[in-house]
Amino acid sequence: MMRERNVLRAGQVIGLSPSAVSHALSRLRSLLNDELFVRTAVGMVPTARAVEMGPLVRDALASVERAIGSPVFRPETSVRQFCIAATDYITAVVVPNFLRILTEQAPGIDVTILPATRIDLTAQIDIGRIDIALGSFRDIPHRLRARLLFNERDVVLLAPDHPLAGYPITVQQLAGLPLFVVSAGGIEDGQVSERGLTRRMEMFDRSTLEAEFAKIGTTPNLKVVQPHFLALPALLAGTSAAAIAPARLADVFRRSGAVGFAELPWTAPPTAVQIVWHSRLDHDPANLWLRSQLERASSLR
Repeated sequence: MMRERNVLRAGQVIGLSPSAVSHALSRLRSLLNDELFVRTAVGMVPTARAVEMGPLVRDALASVERAIGSPVFRPETSVRQFCIAATDYITAVVVPNFLRILTEQAPGIDVTILPATRIDLTAQIDIGRIDIALGSFRDIPHRLRARLLFNERDVVLLAPDHPLAGYPITVQQLAGLPLFVVSAGGIEDGQVSERGLTRRMEMFDRSTLEAEFAKIGTTPNLKVVQPHFLALPALLAGTSAAAIAPARLADVFRRSGAVGFAELPWTAPPTAVQIVWHSRLDHDPANLWLRSQLERASSLR
């Protein structure tokens, strides 16, 4: 119920009828003297008591599974569903390769992609609703694990017919252009922290940008700040503006002719894109397979 927020889907996952799930939930409500889940227009929303219990129950179940032996995971015959949290950028550059791997190796597996910018990301990992999160993180709590997926650098995007497209661009030229940047609403230094996990919400290197512009006595003209990478080609079309975006995404756009391209006129530190999962899944066969295939997908260009 914590994962699915729906009686019917929860029953399908564990092989019980909706009626059986409802009766079990009623018994649990009576035992704990708490509603646990409240029906709303968006599904069965957990109470504060259920949210508090969720990670503890999940960890207890994981301990039982380890005690009796981990089940064998056979991707070629599996019909399970994985839930991955990712931005639209990472979805565009990693997930297509991952889906091709699924088609070849695990045709029965389904995938749900949730936005990695959701405020309750850490809680969703804790309760097991999200199997894997992809993004840029720091201050990772002990209960979570992280591994480098790839290092990313920023580049300049322009409209395909922009006069600077395809040529070296100077700081002075860039400073003369309106800038479109991607930010998902970070509240401090482009970061947001919750339940011990800090993740990057501002998807460009603001500090280096401002430092380089300060050297020539100016500040960036951030004309449009919006949360969607995939909107950049449409926003840039027919304008003189520039955008700052990850190089891998720029390659995707360039292959379709959607944007022009230029290197940044400075060298900035790369951004680490990571894969994050809960420590209770360290040795889970399905999660191990999922992590390995996402790593494989990120290495394909």
